[in-house]
Amino acid sequence: MKRFETIVGAYWRVGVALRHPTAPGLTVQDALSTLNEDIALRPHEHRLRGEMHTLRYDIIEGNNKWREVKRNPDSKLIQFTRN
Repeated sequence: MKRFETIVGAYWRVGVALRHPTAPGLTVQDALSTLNEDIALRPHEHRLRGEMHTLRYDIIEGNNKWREVKRNPDSKLIQFTRN
C-alpha cells in the first residue's frame, strides 16, 4: 500500500469502529496508536491531519458534543467576496 492509502485506511478503520455500533471495536490504545499514522502526512495534507486530530479527541473525550456547542451565540459569519 502507498503511504497516503495507509493513513486514510487508519482513519477509516478507527472512524468506523468509533461511530458505528455494529462495527468491530478497537481498544483505545489500538485506536490512538493507529491514528499516529498521521505523522507521515505532508504539509499540504493538513485537512486529513485535522480530521484525525478531531477523531483522536472524540476518543479521548468519549463524545463529540463539545464540537456542537456554540462558542458565542451572538456571533455572525461574515463572508468576504471579491469584487
